Amino acid sequence: VDRIPAEIAVQFFCRLNFKDIFNFACVSWSCYNLVRLVSPSLKNIITLPFSTDSYLEDIDLLEAVRFGQMISMNISGCLHVSEIGFKLIGTYCRNLRSLDLNRCISLTNKALSAIAVGCTKLTHLNISCCDFIWNEGLKSIARNCKYLVSLDLTSCWKITDEICHELSNNCPLLENINLTFCDRITDQGVFAI
Repeated sequence: VDRIPAEIAVQFFCRLNFKDIFNFACVSWSCYNLVRLVSPSLKNIITLPFSTDSYLEDIDLLEAVRFGQMISMNISGCLHVSEIGFKLIGTYCRNLRSLDLNRCISLTNKALSAIAVGCTKLTHLNISCCDFIWNEGLKSIARNCKYLVSLDLTSCWKITDEICHELSNNCPLLENINLTFCDRITDQGVFAI
């Protein structure tokens, strides 16, 4: 592995998806170092495909986000990612455009705020069925993610009309918002958007 020219490695890795590259990097330190060497040249390391109840933990997330420039991440249903793991997204994924955290039950307001501060280029966000999210975390999203076009808040039952006003005032590009089962949102909140 140490003798593979970088140009050949780039051609090889461009034919793989992120999960295969990640698995290759986990084989040995030599493989890991080769991926680290060529990762700035890889244009296809942009999507983290873990989803649908993958057994993904904070350490896996740390290793994944340190490679390349993520623009899309789907970790929906990953039940073993903690607040620390979510904060890593805000720290390392500055170019993230699309983030799906559907059913990530450990997502907190603090973690969501860290994501908002670090991932200001977000255009699509799905935090549906995240029970610990309420107004404070979403205020940070509204105030920091000015490019937001689509937001799914399905079953975020703790949010109120206040968030609708924040989104209306701070996210001028917002076109799609799902408020299904957001029982504390009234007609007044919907009209604000």
